Amino acid sequence: MPEVIQAKEVPVNDAIEAPPTWEELRESGRLIVDLEDSKLAVYTGDLGSVVLASQEYEDANPRFIVLDPDCVPALVAALHKARVEASALAAQWDAKYEAAEMAHAEAGGAASA
Repeated sequence: MPEVIQAKEVPVNDAIEAPPTWEELRESGRLIVDLEDSKLAVYTGDLGSVVLASQEYEDANPRFIVLDPDCVPALVAALHKARVEASALAAQWDAKYEAAEMAHAEAGGAASA
């Protein structure tokens, strides 16, 4: 398991530039999820940080997670692990659904015979 690195406190003040808009993130190729009701982007912050920005349909404003760049390898490892686990779980659910569909089709065929 990768080492967990604590995110550092990043000072926030009025001199920091406003975050990019969703359109700017889209144009720069930083928008990872670009759905009408869900957005997620990763970009470099003005103080040398890595910023995760997200917004769901119920959010009035975007949410930001500011990370020290040293946290990125642990984040990537955790994302990869979650993807592998999610893929395995999705395959299990697909198999259960297919088995239920086959059982339903067989039961329907037997009833009409």
